[in-house]
Amino acid sequence: MKKGFTLIELLLTVSIFSIAVTAFLELFSSVFKYQQKNLVSAYLLNTASYTTEYITRALRMAKKELNDPPICLSQRGLNYDVTDGGERIKFLNSDEECQEFFLEDQMIKITKNGQTLPLTPSNLIVERLKFEVVGENQSDSKQPKVTFVLKLSSSKDPSQSLDLQTTVSQRDLDVPK
Repeated sequence: MKKGFTLIELLLTVSIFSIAVTAFLELFSSVFKYQQKNLVSAYLLNTASYTTEYITRALRMAKKELNDPPICLSQRGLNYDVTDGGERIKFLNSDEECQEFFLEDQMIKITKNGQTLPLTPSNLIVERLKFEVVGENQSDSKQPKVTFVLKLSSSKDPSQSLDLQTTVSQRDLDVPK
């Protein structure tokens, strides 16, 4: 008698091997998709962190408009001007230059020295940018505080989004001058 494998044994072995390879490839594919999703999420978080830090630093260092007539804001003695339903904020920066943050074309843009530049990259979608100011003038006896809300999402995967809200108080005390 010769020793060997029957046709049924070979078919069974090939079937089990095929199932194992298919399961391995499916697992590899799902790990790859999960890694891609994590990379998009990390990029979104890093960009939001940078953008928030940049805006926060600029708003904290803002100066009061003391020029008569005002060169940047709508009236003397203001710290910030919020316009367009809260989507724009204008102020004198630490170098006493007029600076503005606003939402345009689903990007946060900055105007400084008459030049407008994007603050967020074009591969992210800024769905919302809203500013609210408390204590912006001399007569209210409050330290100026700006609260802003930011909602970002990925253009690659719009289901991934990030909502942020933060409040920033002005560094300089708001005393009458």
